[in-house]
Amino acid sequence: MVLSVVTVLPTAPGYLLLFQQRNYWPDVSTINYSPGQIRAGNVIVSPSADGEIMAFNDPGLGSTATVDLILDVSGYFQ
Repeated sequence: MVLSVVTVLPTAPGYLLLFQQRNYWPDVSTINYSPGQIRAGNVIVSPSADGEIMAFNDPGLGSTATVDLILDVSGYFQ
């Protein structure tokens, strides 16, 4: 799947990971963000056999900070 990823007004710096499987963690972040910013990017992610995509948000250092996330499917490969 080709996704447009937007993070909206995070309350602390951090990063977001999008990936296929629970037991696989990517080596790089999908998007990094800073407080109060709106950041956008694109990513290609293969959904699992069940059609799921995992998302992990890490504001860092045990923070309870929040970020709004917008995902838009731009396309897919067969």
